[in-house]
Amino acid sequence: MMKQALPAIAAVAALSHAAASHASGVHLLMQKVVSSDVVQLQVNNYASFDDFVDDNLASHSFAPTHFSAGFSVVELTSDPTGGYHLLMQKVVSGDVVQLQVNNYASFDDFVDDKRASLSFAPTHYSAGFSVVGLSSDPTGGYHLLMQKVVSSDVVQLQVNNYASFNDFVDDKRASLSFAPTHFSAGFSVAGLSADPTGGYHLLMQKVVSSDVVQLQVNNYASFDDFVDDNLVSRSFAPTHFSPGFSVAGLTFDLGDGQTDPDPMGGVPEPGTWGLLITGFGMAGAAIRRRRPCA
Repeated sequence: MMKQALPAIAAVAALSHAAASHASGVHLLMQKVVSSDVVQLQVNNYASFDDFVDDNLASHSFAPTHFSAGFSVVELTSDPTGGYHLLMQKVVSGDVVQLQVNNYASFDDFVDDKRASLSFAPTHYSAGFSVVGLSSDPTGGYHLLMQKVVSSDVVQLQVNNYASFNDFVDDKRASLSFAPTHFSAGFSVAGLSADPTGGYHLLMQKVVSSDVVQLQVNNYASFDDFVDDNLVSRSFAPTHFSPGFSVAGLTFDLGDGQTDPDPMGGVPEPGTWGLLITGFGMAGAAIRRRRPCA
């Protein structure tokens, strides 16, 4: 009887873990260029993706503001170890982009400017392309997203895929992907991010005025679905920001080292409750039927 109960208990644990992953924290990065070497960063922190869409802000963070002259912030991404990477770029010529990555051991270290290391990544790309995002996935792979604006409603996307962060830095590309190219007129790609379940989210923005930015997020069940344009849903997120700021990326907490913004891992579905009751009921029955040895 105990052996029969174990699979049910294991299934409950797996479902609970999935629910906790779905409740992963989300960070929206914004930047305001103050001068050639000063960028003011603001991060809006949300307890979950749904909270991000509903504009249920948990907190604000203000991160480091000084960078090398000519650089601009591209995106903030987390990795499965709990580390964070701030990607910056400097356009040198039409086909040369200098990339710099500031690496931090945690989100708090990023906010406090406690940089663990500095990395310099590949710099040559096809003419006309610009880097718009760096995303880590739950398996440790990295994706560098680039775009080329063809017309007001057509953007050519290219993704360089790497097996690890070190491979990204060393330009050891594993593969190349070409993703969907058609978007609503006036929108531009603001980043690509993975969530702990393996889903991908393409963030787009349209500047309406100095303090209003319209955000749209295309949601995909996997990276392959992103590449194949198998859209699961679209989300429309908060649109009002401080004057002069622009959106610079969306990232999910991927690492186990992150503080879980929802320690309960969400409310179990009805089916999960049934599995939970059945599993522990069977375990209790097995324990009651055990007889002490003579």
